Amino acid sequence: MSAKKSVVLLGAGASVEAGVPGAVGMIDRLFGRLAPPQNDLCSAALDYVRRSLERQRSKRTVFAIQGHLGLRSHRENDSVDIEQLMRSIDLLMQRDASDLSPFVLDWDEVATSVHASVFRDCRQMLEHLLVQELWIDNPTKVDYLKPLALRMRSDPSIHVATLNYDNCFELACDSVDLELIDCLGLVKSSRQGPRSMEKSLIKLHGSVDWALHEEHIGDQDAPTAPVASKIDYSKVITEKYVRRAMIFGNAAKLSAEKPFFDLFLLFYEELMRCDDLYIVGYSFRDSHINALIRRWLADRQGGVLRIADPAFGKGAVDDLPWQIKSLRDRKVEVEPSAGHAIAKWFA
Repeated sequence: MSAKKSVVLLGAGASVEAGVPGAVGMIDRLFGRLAPPQNDLCSAALDYVRRSLERQRSKRTVFAIQGHLGLRSHRENDSVDIEQLMRSIDLLMQRDASDLSPFVLDWDEVATSVHASVFRDCRQMLEHLLVQELWIDNPTKVDYLKPLALRMRSDPSIHVATLNYDNCFELACDSVDLELIDCLGLVKSSRQGPRSMEKSLIKLHGSVDWALHEEHIGDQDAPTAPVASKIDYSKVITEKYVRRAMIFGNAAKLSAEKPFFDLFLLFYEELMRCDDLYIVGYSFRDSHINALIRRWLADRQGGVLRIADPAFGKGAVDDLPWQIKSLRDRKVEVEPSAGHAIAKWFA
């Protein structure tokens, strides 16, 4: 009998114990490093975007309390997080090309007075600050992840994917002498036959040390397509003007571009083959990931689902956590923290 296959999915909560702020806390951390809005145009523009999103969220909360949007609209995901901020900046950069433009009588006065190039500068500055927060260089901060890295090193049936941009798990693997296979390499070799996540970390939404650039498809006269490549370890922090291959926002995370769609398919294939699923620090806020989990639950009736999340069910974009809690025909385990769960499951 072959060994049971397991997939471990790491969310933002899996990196909090290493000192990486969560999606909401990251906003406060980054804005604390910006110049005062009155002294810097980019800071002023970012402050405008953040305040606009907060006003919108406040209105949603008021409507929820009044009962117009249902009780579940009044939850912790009403706070503005870094992904919503970055996605809003992307939309403001492209507002003239938006499909909604013909139906918008008048854009916000501040938004129209700020040139799209300013929002591009804002994104670049925010991304650079984000890289500094996400890049961890102290191995002791990720000691709690070592049991998983050690198990992955010795057990080929354990496969790991992450929704995080940071390097926490890579650092834990490096500290136990586990050399991970570059998942970008797996994507590039997708035409060479069946692929496996074994000894590879699938970074579904990109990475702090991936650069995104355009390459010609064929000769120089051919169209270009976005391509991701690894940034040299020594330049991850210092490369200020390199666009990072990281995707933000809920719906926007399901991208058809390389390498993201290929990585999504690779994760899907491996998930559908696994017997047990471990979810560490994921808040169920990505609809496309929730859809895959639902399919796994339907297809793997005998599989065990283990979840590590102190706030399991809070902030989710849909009812999946409540559906999981109501399961009666399978084993579901919920642990309070990433470090505690990883030690219990993999040590």
